[in-house]
Amino acid sequence: MSVNILKEIVEEIILEVLEHNNWDRIKSNNYFQEKDEIIQVKVYDQYSDSLCGFHSLFNAFCMIDYFSKDYNEQYLASLNQSSNFWSFYYSTYRFLVDQYPNKQDLKYLDNLGPLERSHLEFFIEQSEFVLVKKNQCSQKKIDLILFPFYYGFGIVQLSEEQVDQFNQIVNQFNQSQKDILVIVFTGTTNHWITYIAYKDCLNNQKKFYFLDSANLSLNDLLDENLDAMLSEIQNKQKDRGVQEKKDSRESSIHTAITSLKDRKTVLNLLNNCFLEKVRLEVCMIENQFKEMLVTFTEYFPNWQEQLDLSLVDELSQKEKNQLKIEILVTFIKYEYRPQVIEHDILKVMKKYSHDFQKYFDKNFGKLIIQWIDLNQLSLQNIKNVISEDQEIINMIDKYIGVIQEIRILLQQFC
Repeated sequence: MSVNILKEIVEEIILEVLEHNNWDRIKSNNYFQEKDEIIQVKVYDQYSDSLCGFHSLFNAFCMIDYFSKDYNEQYLASLNQSSNFWSFYYSTYRFLVDQYPNKQDLKYLDNLGPLERSHLEFFIEQSEFVLVKKNQCSQKKIDLILFPFYYGFGIVQLSEEQVDQFNQIVNQFNQSQKDILVIVFTGTTNHWITYIAYKDCLNNQKKFYFLDSANLSLNDLLDENLDAMLSEIQNKQKDRGVQEKKDSRESSIHTAITSLKDRKTVLNLLNNCFLEKVRLEVCMIENQFKEMLVTFTEYFPNWQEQLDLSLVDELSQKEKNQLKIEILVTFIKYEYRPQVIEHDILKVMKKYSHDFQKYFDKNFGKLIIQWIDLNQLSLQNIKNVISEDQEIINMIDKYIGVIQEIRILLQQFC
């Protein structure tokens, strides 16, 4: 289908069926909703399932105009007008089709397809449109920073270099002596949202904004009122004539719930980072420990007692211990190998020791120390039982060495 034909079809649907919803919001000037130091900006509703990435870009650039042009409300109105969004969509689409180097990846954009991470990164790095916006901000003595942030299924999906870049941005935001506008294009599970941190030095104000083309209630999102949000999503789908297949309904609901929880978590995470209440890498390691404990609890539901593997002579206790030994070795061998813990946890704790000293949850750290102590004691006893298996002995020695280093650091932090 050609772009022109597609454009005509979409605009016809928008104008004849859906436009009144956004027009009501424009007339009422009901642009903002605030909760927990986050301001939600109402935007043009997303009516095509896959275009949230384009909406995220469009919403960001409208807000750049708002901040750099004296808070003129016409740019908030622009956020809610279909013609503005579709004009932006087609110009961005054409730019990517013409300029994006990996032509094979462009197939995902066909027929109102989704904006992938690589597409968004290329656009904000190479587009003349972005340069215009940066110059526009510069003329108003505003520093503009654009940053893609990835969070899915409860996990921050950034490289070590990207974490460092994010920390530098947070530091710059809080230390800057001039106005600064940071826009974080946030890719969550199956959805893009836009987070904005704005520092107004003249009025000594920091404000934080959230824009989401789903336009779900910020109160419901932060309170995790899943029933209300799922109902709103389903009603919007019905209004658009979307018919969900029965055999995919359960999977669809599960994905929607995961996405909604991710949006809540990442909003709080970003806000707390910019408010300097937490540091990103500390939160990431705390989540790593929590995931590790959750997995470990699947092996030992009551590990505070079950890890007692002291050597005894009774046959029945020896048999119980043997089973525990097999389970514990399985955990070390297949779930969290010492090399993984060393790279993903210990290395990060050493690199950012200053931040861990300040921000790490002390009570949680004490629980990890208890877990490490029980592990060490049990593993030393295991070595005496399986002394003939040198490969396992070497792995246990490595594991003990890694968690002992973690324990030493935790004692400093806690």
